[in-house]
Amino acid sequence: MLLAPNAIRPSGPVTHRQRLDKENGMAQLVVMVCLLATPEKCQEFTVPGASAPDVVSCIKQGGDKSNDWQKQNNRYFVIGWRCVMNKDAQDAQ
Repeated sequence: MLLAPNAIRPSGPVTHRQRLDKENGMAQLVVMVCLLATPEKCQEFTVPGASAPDVVSCIKQGGDKSNDWQKQNNRYFVIGWRCVMNKDAQDAQ
């Protein structure tokens, strides 16, 4: 399993903020990232602070948010991203 940098949190235990977003039907950006040193080891993570009121809004900002994440985490590279409703975010592992 990859160790996540501080800027991202693995999809997993739900925080209080995520519970609130889930109740409000927020969409969450999920990135698929790989370590540069071991590109065969990839994992999906939710990006904190990258939630939107709906999936369409998330998709509109998803490319920019994943690029911003990439610039801040140069040991990793983003190979893809998607938006999920927070009720589905736990399945994004």
